Amino acid sequence: MQHDSASVTLQTTGSPFRLAAALFVLLGALYFLTYTGHPVSGDEEVLFDGVHSLAVTGNLWLAYMNDTRQMGLFPKQDPVSSVDSEPMQMIAALPLFKLAAALPAIGLMQTVWLLNVIVTALTAVLLFAFGRLLGYREATAWVVALLFGLATMAWPYSKVFFREPLLALFVLASAYCIQRWRRAWVASHFRIGWAVGAFVSFGAALATKNPAALFLPALLLTALPEHWRHVHMTRRQALIGLLVAPVVMVALLLIALAAAHGRYDPMNLINRLLTEAKDVPYALAGYLLSPGRSVWAFNPILLLGIWGARRLIRQRHWREVFIPLLALISLALGYALLQTSDWYGGTAWGPRYLEPVIPFLALLLLPVVDALPRAGRIAQAVAGLLLLISIGVQLLGTLIPLTVYYDFLGAETVRLGLPGGAINGWQAGTWDIRYIPFTVLPRFFLNGGTDLAWQINGTPGIALLAVLLIGAALIVRRRPVRRSGWLLIAGFVALLGIGLVSYRTDPRYGGANPALQNALATLERQAKSGDVVLLNDRAYRPFFMNFFKPSVPIFALRDAPGEPSAPGQPAEVVSTNVEALASPSLQMMLPRIALLGQRWWFVTEFIPADQRRTRATERYLTVHYFPVGELLSSDQIRVVQFDATSAPRDTLPPWPQAPRSDTFGPLFTLVGTDPAPAGLRLIRGQPLPVSLLWRFAGWPAGMPPFDYSLNLSLIDSHGAIVPGAQQSGTPLGSFGATSGWQPGGYYRDNHAVPIPADLPPGTYTLWAIWYDWRDGSRLRLTDGSDHAVLYTITVP
Repeated sequence: MQHDSASVTLQTTGSPFRLAAALFVLLGALYFLTYTGHPVSGDEEVLFDGVHSLAVTGNLWLAYMNDTRQMGLFPKQDPVSSVDSEPMQMIAALPLFKLAAALPAIGLMQTVWLLNVIVTALTAVLLFAFGRLLGYREATAWVVALLFGLATMAWPYSKVFFREPLLALFVLASAYCIQRWRRAWVASHFRIGWAVGAFVSFGAALATKNPAALFLPALLLTALPEHWRHVHMTRRQALIGLLVAPVVMVALLLIALAAAHGRYDPMNLINRLLTEAKDVPYALAGYLLSPGRSVWAFNPILLLGIWGARRLIRQRHWREVFIPLLALISLALGYALLQTSDWYGGTAWGPRYLEPVIPFLALLLLPVVDALPRAGRIAQAVAGLLLLISIGVQLLGTLIPLTVYYDFLGAETVRLGLPGGAINGWQAGTWDIRYIPFTVLPRFFLNGGTDLAWQINGTPGIALLAVLLIGAALIVRRRPVRRSGWLLIAGFVALLGIGLVSYRTDPRYGGANPALQNALATLERQAKSGDVVLLNDRAYRPFFMNFFKPSVPIFALRDAPGEPSAPGQPAEVVSTNVEALASPSLQMMLPRIALLGQRWWFVTEFIPADQRRTRATERYLTVHYFPVGELLSSDQIRVVQFDATSAPRDTLPPWPQAPRSDTFGPLFTLVGTDPAPAGLRLIRGQPLPVSLLWRFAGWPAGMPPFDYSLNLSLIDSHGAIVPGAQQSGTPLGSFGATSGWQPGGYYRDNHAVPIPADLPPGTYTLWAIWYDWRDGSRLRLTDGSDHAVLYTITVP
């Protein structure tokens, strides 16, 4: 075996494309077998929200997830904050989102969650190519790439939407291009394309996660001239260089990061290091030594790299030893300094921040796999044992939902009567053997449920198809068939398509809920350019994130403090003031959302008949804007249309622009209307906003309180109601039940009367009618008529 030489001639035993395709499809099918298509972390939902906004509005707004960030006044009239991370993950997922948006039978989130399935399989293919570039046999390189895909934490990370797998692919691609460029340079083949590829790949890595700069020491070492491999070093010199170089380089990189990225501004970074310096050694020990969080605990197969490094040192291939180790030390040290007390990485499998270094550490397995067939039985047995343990570790991370582990730690804290958070993943779960994942999770392996999509959706046929495709990939790898690579890829695409279609009714998204599906279908028929969809809260957010495909903006509004968290539970705020009940964020968000579209579709799970709910957000909209009417209503979901014209203030003064004195009953007196007749504009196809101010005289003696209904209708010159141009129901947007009105009280009542797009020219009047909804009888005005003419309108 010959490697790390410019004169290497790569011998092949078959089509490299066929071998790469077999590897890609084998791992891709395996990852789809364990694919979940559902987030486990809020970080993933935030990134998806960025993908959605990028596709719909061309920016990175947190439309769905704005409640995860502090509210404030944002630039350029933005109604919400934007994703506070680098954009490449969202750009890379955009084609998948566009594909799902164009195909009605598959979900958006479920399709986007394929990104890391594809990315991780591509990383393995690139690792295979890297092994061949270093001069190893095809079989050796193929097996090492397979070990990376099966026996390291790359497998569990194929299930999630974190950025680390994409970062790993780009950084490995940059190292591969540098290696190709360096060899071409030595051979006097000045192929600038490889240098460009290295820069582009590294730029993409920086655009994925800014700390990709921590890989610079390893990449610079990769680019060193070829003759450097012949330098003679003692082991002591090599060890000192390995420890000192990354410290110096990381210090320089931290300065560069602080200067280049606001998230790591210099003063904040210095202050954090001064106040949390004690956490840096703890983080380093957690990354490199701990039994519950270290890179070796979650990737035992990589321990064989010690044997590989030893073989490479004997052959004086220093570069191949130092590049992976330098990458590991730089990344561990850099993240320990950058994150300090936040080193843990949140809800994740193992040391999340170190996942991108796994392909580099896997390169140390190349000499091991190459020599293993000729090694002794003890060495082979140890390697086999580490392989079995590694695969077992990854199975824990793929077959058991990540939330199970953290739920157990929380339950254990309660069981022992300890203060909240006493047993957590970043302390007890890192060092206490009783609480590390490998002690906790095996007990859930057989009796706990999985989050695998095919199992949750009851479609085992998808699992069978995936297994068959894995078998086909193994056969093709050994027995070439014409165009077998392309056939495998076609089969993989078919597997993904069939699987996504079968997962559409995923209960985690509410996909089988007929009320939600009916509301979705209704909205998809009605929503058009210039519209905006508003979700009352987070109740149906997962459903809409996965299934709502019209290219119109959609925003989830923040929870109202005046809304009980559950029926029977006290609300955070109890008040008669609408402003106090609603989220303060609405005052900033809604006027800016109105700049995007004048027709709003408000989606809520609360119904007027449920008196246990305040419907605080809907009431705020009714007071400040103009309700048009209900598009759809059921006991689970309602869709209410609003016109986004700002309504007059719900205070007195000011009084209405057009004073009146129409008295119905004599119960209800119309004090005035807004706008004034001179300022009234009727536009075909757009609702006509009308704000009324009523004064209630009180219930006469002997007349019990009753809930009268109000009707506003557009009447043509023949005295007939214009079809589709009327509003009827409880005043004040269903909040004004008249049985609760107080004598002498004033009530501002906003309406938007629908106007047909094909309204013929002519003269029209707008009538107001109070009626008894039980029998249709009308309240009479003092002049004996049963209606008040609010406006006379001429349509040219």
